[in-house]
Amino acid sequence: MIDAIRRVKLVARDPIGTPLRLQVAGDAVTLRMVTPDNGEATEQIDAVSSGSDIEIRFNNELLASGLEACGTDEITIQTSEPGKLALIRGVDQNEFTYLLMPLKS
Repeated sequence: MIDAIRRVKLVARDPIGTPLRLQVAGDAVTLRMVTPDNGEATEQIDAVSSGSDIEIRFNNELLASGLEACGTDEITIQTSEPGKLALIRGVDQNEFTYLLMPLKS
């Protein structure tokens, strides 16, 4: 997911702080960034999800930092609803939890 975030930021020529939209639907996560001057970039990655479909906006830099800190390729992102705190952990890894608040829509 970190590589996908980097690619989306590169295409969108992200100024720091541009929101990253994370849309989870079925067995895929779609990452999307829109910038007024450079247009939009979208990338879809495979995922395993439970619960209903959801769209959340995160600060792209903070999300990437949390994913890098997990130190694993497979992660879980848990949240109860779009405006609530997200818990990010490596799969089968309980010693590190990253807490991230989403951006308001």
